Amino acid sequence: VYARRSTDDADNQKNSLAYQQMRNSEFAKRDSLPVADMTVLGFCEVGIINESHSGFKESEDFEIKSDESILYRIERPKFLHLIKLLKNKEIKGAIFLCWDRASRNKQDDVLIKKLINLGCDIRFSEATYDKTSSGDLHMDIDGMFASHYSRVISEKVKNAYAKLRSEGRCLYFAPIGYLDQGSDNKPFD
Repeated sequence: VYARRSTDDADNQKNSLAYQQMRNSEFAKRDSLPVADMTVLGFCEVGIINESHSGFKESEDFEIKSDESILYRIERPKFLHLIKLLKNKEIKGAIFLCWDRASRNKQDDVLIKKLINLGCDIRFSEATYDKTSSGDLHMDIDGMFASHYSRVISEKVKNAYAKLRSEGRCLYFAPIGYLDQGSDNKPFD
C-alpha cells in the first residue's frame, strides 16, 4: 500500500496520508488483497509506504548510455524502492489511492505502465482501468490531468512568491539574531 502526501499541495486533506491509508486498506480488504507483512526501516511499516514528496518534480537531466539505454533519476526514494521491488518480483503489486498519488510526471507514468505490462498487479482504490484501449486512454488522461494540476500549482506558488518579493516581503526564515514574526513582518531592509 503506497500513500503519498504531496509537498506541492500540502493543504489538500482529501489526499492526506491517513485518508489514503484508510481508503487503500478498505479496498484491500474488500477485494481480498493481501498486504505484505513487511517492515523495512525508513521505507514501510507492515506493508504501508508513506512518502511526503512531490510526484511532479523530476530531474531534467538524463544520460544516454553506450548500450543505447537512457538513464534518468527518480526523485522519490520510497517510490523508487517500490518500483525495484515490483520489477524484481519481490512483491506482486501495489495499491494507490488514484493515479495522481502514484505519479504526476510522464516518466513515472511510463514506469507504472511498464510494470503493469510486465504483469505487476497495480490497483487504484478510487479508479478502475479496463484492460482495453479505452482503459489505456483513461490512464493516459488521468496522467495528463495529474501533470497539468501540478504545473498549475507550481505556477501559482511562483507567482505568489514573486508578488511577495515585489511587496518587499522576506520569503525565508529570519537570519540568526532576527525575530521571525511571519512573512507579513519581515521586510527586506
